[in-house]
Amino acid sequence: MRRISLIVVLAAVIAGAVGGVPVVHAAPGLYPAPNRSLSVYATDLVASPDGTLVYAAVPAQAPRYPSSVVAIDVATWTVVASVAGDGAPTRLAISDDGSMLYLGARSAQAVRQYALPGLSLVRSFAISPSWTGDTPYPIDFAVMPGDPDVVAVSAGDRTKSPAFLYVELYDRGVRRPNGFDRYSTEQIEFGDDPEVLYGFWGAELTRLRVGPSGLTPIDSTFGLNPGGEIVSSGGLFFGRTGAVDPVTMSSTASYNAMDGTVSPEAAANRVWSIGYTGQQLALEAYGLPDGALVDQFGFPDGGPGPLPLSVDRMISVGDGSLVLSLHNAFADPVTYGALRLLRPSAIRGSGGEYTPLTPSRLLDTRDGTGRGGVTTPIGAGQSIDVQITGGHGIPSLGVDAVVLNATVTEPTASGFITIWPTGSARPTISNLNFTPGLTVPNLVTVAVGDGGRLSVFNSSGFSHVIFDIAGYYSAADGTAGARFHPVTPKRLFDTRTGEGGVRPALGAGETLQFDVRGKQGLPATGMVGIALNVTAADPTRSGYVTVSPADTARPVVSNLNFTAGQIVPNLVIVRVPASGLVDFFNFAGRTDLIADVVGYYDLDRSSERGRFVSYEPYRLIDTREFSPFDGDGRLEPDSILIFGYDDEPASAYVMNVTVTGSSTPGFLAVYPYQRSLGYDNPIPDSSNLNFVANQTVPNLVMVKTGGSIGMYNPFGYTHVVVDFFGEFT
Repeated sequence: MRRISLIVVLAAVIAGAVGGVPVVHAAPGLYPAPNRSLSVYATDLVASPDGTLVYAAVPAQAPRYPSSVVAIDVATWTVVASVAGDGAPTRLAISDDGSMLYLGARSAQAVRQYALPGLSLVRSFAISPSWTGDTPYPIDFAVMPGDPDVVAVSAGDRTKSPAFLYVELYDRGVRRPNGFDRYSTEQIEFGDDPEVLYGFWGAELTRLRVGPSGLTPIDSTFGLNPGGEIVSSGGLFFGRTGAVDPVTMSSTASYNAMDGTVSPEAAANRVWSIGYTGQQLALEAYGLPDGALVDQFGFPDGGPGPLPLSVDRMISVGDGSLVLSLHNAFADPVTYGALRLLRPSAIRGSGGEYTPLTPSRLLDTRDGTGRGGVTTPIGAGQSIDVQITGGHGIPSLGVDAVVLNATVTEPTASGFITIWPTGSARPTISNLNFTPGLTVPNLVTVAVGDGGRLSVFNSSGFSHVIFDIAGYYSAADGTAGARFHPVTPKRLFDTRTGEGGVRPALGAGETLQFDVRGKQGLPATGMVGIALNVTAADPTRSGYVTVSPADTARPVVSNLNFTAGQIVPNLVIVRVPASGLVDFFNFAGRTDLIADVVGYYDLDRSSERGRFVSYEPYRLIDTREFSPFDGDGRLEPDSILIFGYDDEPASAYVMNVTVTGSSTPGFLAVYPYQRSLGYDNPIPDSSNLNFVANQTVPNLVMVKTGGSIGMYNPFGYTHVVVDFFGEFT
């Protein structure tokens, strides 16, 4: 499981008008948008041995980070370091211990060596002209195993066609005397033996002995070169047509990748390549050692500029994730290029498909449910682990993430609750924020951790915690389920105005039954679940609301908890029965209800859209720490905070949004924002959070992407905190 966030926002802080409302865009570099796409074109890519960092060589003409080497943190998918490189970088190579990086500088006919991870220049050394008097440039590198300061350099003469090829060894920037001048060394690789270097060209594979004086030939073999881009992994060499064992000098796998770019994933016994399904770009996986095609699926939507896409480089970064340098096939690759991070496992089998459940109580620290009868609250700074899988309709295996309504009740101090996958470090996020005596609910979508468990942390005082399960998302080998289709938020009903054809406020013990089929653009048939933002307004006394499918008895759970006079929203995901009827039950007093639809689930698998991809929770935005707004950084009245890119490959985000430090009562609307529409973007007639002055209020948000996301604050000043949990393909 990997947390991923990508790319930043607009280039300046701009004031404008959207329907008469001033707009404030986020400043450059403030907030990464969780979309797994980075507007940087790379001529070559390498990954650190642990897969946490990717290094990219960027040409001079690239609009971002021109003529540089950039380091990208895979966890946050942001550029964390960059250094000036060369206007025409050729290749990169990284040492097996991850301490040194080599860059080929074609313009300077030189090699630059950087110490990692900070990209500090160690040395720069010129490629020695060969004995033919040519003007060489570096074509490929191979760093000696066990010695990060020794590198083999394959070089060519750019004045000749075809380029004259030869390979030499450089020890701490000094060339060892003997080189090798055969065409068979266009691509070079070390295996596990630091005393043998392998050269590839055409159908020929050449072995060279490495010694103090340089290189001496051992032998050459025809027919063993697997072709295309040669990649070393797990002691084997992989290419377009198969894998070669350099020890036995024999072929160990045979396949036929359409493209020369391959990426082996030794731990899963497969190799990834690029192919086509009809005219559509596709990812293909070949099993090892038989080379059979084991996976093929269309490339996820979205890309740098208009389609079609072309892939230039592809590497594995562990966890089954791939990094690709790609561009528009019919346009300038430097201008319309990008890096894409993909996790193919998220769109394989039943991965990310949703199974809605009739709500049931999984944890209640008040009566010991889910804790083996232990009835004590969670103390300040304490954590408990809760078994999630294996009961309440959730399978023991094949579960990636769960959806549950979490409620904190009877807290003795102000604080927050954090819920995260057991086995991972506790992230700097919050799911619920509370003050003494209040009961606060919030929907949570979070990946399960070790043993199918979740961990729960209480920051202050003593607090009881309740979990009501709503459904789960499957892993690739899990139960087949439904796909999510986000919509621009629309109001289904409002008992205050009668919108939606509903009657006035609900009294104590009353149920509003609402048919969701065909409403506000929702399908008339086929829905199995629906995501709603439900708000209780002006209740006359403390109570709660339960939302449930109408084809079963009302479960003993709650979705919203409130006190008299509050306005309390909460996201609700509820199973939709064949009748389309959903029940909204009010426990006590009278209260108005508002329901805004944000998406629905069905069984449509005609594309790869709608699968949930979970990430380790992390903090995406906190205006208290860093903000594009003046003064103390709070969002201003009548302002919109915008982040993300219009080439977003995800269809929707799942984020926990919290407002705090608000100067007046107000609300926050989170909605898809298309930069191409500029000031014509409509603000929806819906809200995600409602609050009073100085109140801290969280709510889970499932929001369709318009590429970018807008957060509209109409009244007063308020801080916004956004914690990211996942996205939908």
